[in-house]
Amino acid sequence: MENGIDNPGEQPQATGPEPTPELAPAPAPVVEPHMSAPAPAAPRPSLVFPIIATVLCWPVGLFAILKTVSARKAADALDTVTAAKNARTAKTLSIVATCLGALGWLLSIVLLVISVNLAASQFDSSISDDDETVAYSASLADGPTNEVVFRLAVDKGTATYSFSGTLGDTEFENTDESKNKFEKSVSKTVLVDKDNTDFSVHVSTLETGATVSCELEVDGVVVAKDSSKISTFCNMYMDDEDDTAADDSTASDATVPDAFKTETFAVGDCINTVTTDDKGTRAEKVDCATAHDGQVSHVETLPKADYPGEEAISAQANTVCTGDSFTSFVGIPFSDSNLSGSFLYPKEFNWMVGDRQITCMVHEAEGKTTGSLQGAAR
Repeated sequence: MENGIDNPGEQPQATGPEPTPELAPAPAPVVEPHMSAPAPAAPRPSLVFPIIATVLCWPVGLFAILKTVSARKAADALDTVTAAKNARTAKTLSIVATCLGALGWLLSIVLLVISVNLAASQFDSSISDDDETVAYSASLADGPTNEVVFRLAVDKGTATYSFSGTLGDTEFENTDESKNKFEKSVSKTVLVDKDNTDFSVHVSTLETGATVSCELEVDGVVVAKDSSKISTFCNMYMDDEDDTAADDSTASDATVPDAFKTETFAVGDCINTVTTDDKGTRAEKVDCATAHDGQVSHVETLPKADYPGEEAISAQANTVCTGDSFTSFVGIPFSDSNLSGSFLYPKEFNWMVGDRQITCMVHEAEGKTTGSLQGAAR
């Protein structure tokens, strides 16, 4: 049909999709042959940890080493399963050995510290037991005793003392300076176990140039004396060194310093006094033909005892020197004489170092005396 007019003589042809051309079959994939990869070798465990574990705890650590060696051999043989198993066992044993070893070392250190502390405490306790002393008390006595008297003196200032010994099998010691401080002199009586010779007394002073002395008497017998600058002591062993100490009530020349040795005079000696101080009047012997302070008319030795005091000893000296001794020396009683008299007597410190003599003198009533007054009868 043209121009919109059907053409009955021609039938239209049917239209549709064009046929799809057939595709050729895809070629089959070609599989190329290849080599399979070798299995990786198991790692070889280290021996360092088992060895350290063995040092800490060898019984367990030794097994850890053996298992480690087995694991290393299995690894070399590419037996990964056995190698891994033995390596795990070795690691576990090493950990156990390390823990046990560390615990053991820790316990050892703790025990060592405890042992050292116990030993130290026992040592301190033994020292304290050996050195333990108590203050003196007569109540400690539980058997026979000796009576000890010690007399101490200082020529100037103050001094302190301490003493120690044994009573009732107990060591005692008195060192309290606040209670053991004194001036001039002090005397104390204590008890010690009978025949025990460890008693000693020490005296000292801080006074520059001062001299201290001590005297030790046991049951009425003087066994020790000493005198020295600043510090000295007496003990019951001193009689072993000087057997004459107990036989004489005066100090020996070896134990008394020269400055405190007492000059002794005989009847008829003429003397001059030198100084007067806390140690008493010191004197020296001179020729009677020269001017002098007095002539010795009598020497009286007082018995051994505690120092009686200056007032008492002076009164006794006055009585002795103006009594029969004066009459015997001059020829007439003191009350009838125009002569005068005086005396020397020991001060407390001199008494402590052994001077117990009263020295009586006669002299002119005024001024110096020249010549002897023995038998002067005036």
